[in-house]
Amino acid sequence: VFFVMNAVVTLYIFSVVPEFMFRLGFWLISFFVYKINYKNSDEIPRFGPVVLIGNHVSFIDWFVVIAACKRPVRFVMDHKIYKNPILHVFFRLCKAIPIASAKEDAVCKKKALESISAALVDGDVVCIFPEGAVTRNGEMAMFRPGVLEILETNPTPVVPFAINGLWGSYFSRASGKAMQGMPKMKIRGREVNVDMGKILPAEAT
Repeated sequence: VFFVMNAVVTLYIFSVVPEFMFRLGFWLISFFVYKINYKNSDEIPRFGPVVLIGNHVSFIDWFVVIAACKRPVRFVMDHKIYKNPILHVFFRLCKAIPIASAKEDAVCKKKALESISAALVDGDVVCIFPEGAVTRNGEMAMFRPGVLEILETNPTPVVPFAINGLWGSYFSRASGKAMQGMPKMKIRGREVNVDMGKILPAEAT
């Protein structure tokens, strides 16, 4: 009887705040697969809205950001990846926000901007990879204008971050296409650094 009661309560808590269960899982995986170093993670405010902006090195950048932040993070992601039949339920539980360019899907972009605005009004942490795609050469690409639209509508503090160490990994495009073939396992995990910058005002260029 107690087992059933505990199971019901656990499922209920998971349905309300699944992010914390995911964070635990990501932390355990990162402990065994990667050696992740976090610098200045206390720059992320403990309360209130904040926008995280960083470089997009691999398809698991969100993984290391979640493990670095002590608060639930809502990611803005490409609508095609969001609709992936295998991962869609997971992204929905994480409350990710699908977005598209105005040229590709104007309705989707409008809904995304409205969702982001509502999240910031609620005091959430929103993470954006403003390059719009995973880098193909290891260098940072031009930022897309969507970030400025978001900050103009909701002037919010910004915390920039840099991910180093994932370029050349199985999940990056260093070899052309990511996640091709079987990953090479190493006895010692790949060292990854996540550096948080000083918090900036919304007016920062």
